[in-house]
Amino acid sequence: MPTNSYLDDIFPLPPFDFNDTSDHEPYENVHQFGGWSDKIHGKIIYKHTEETKKRLSEAHKGMHHTNKTREKMSKSHTGSTQSPETIEKRAIKLRGQKRTAEVRKKMSISSTGIKQSPETIAKRIATRKRNKELRISLAS
Repeated sequence: MPTNSYLDDIFPLPPFDFNDTSDHEPYENVHQFGGWSDKIHGKIIYKHTEETKKRLSEAHKGMHHTNKTREKMSKSHTGSTQSPETIEKRAIKLRGQKRTAEVRKKMSISSTGIKQSPETIAKRIATRKRNKELRISLAS
């Protein structure tokens, strides 16, 4: 093979076979970050031990996102919608859910004293009117 670089004469490289993996360490024996890793489709997946999970949890307690980060997160989710299948799955899961008296009391306390805007009140009244008319039309 002719070469155009003087470096090839000074530093000759042996031919390299990209398919030869004989010198690679098997991925089952790779240990990372206090856990173990696995390789799926060429990507290393790290699985932390319970001890490491607990340590990470303790290290992150009390940390909060800055307002700037919260704005970025909000902006990135703005305009995104959930598929009808996702909405239906969530509705099925929540349908028929029984809340305890304690939970209902907490919900009541948390919403007590919150004033609704006139627009919200108007929307609620319109929805009730529309539902009442629909029930009447379906009943007859």
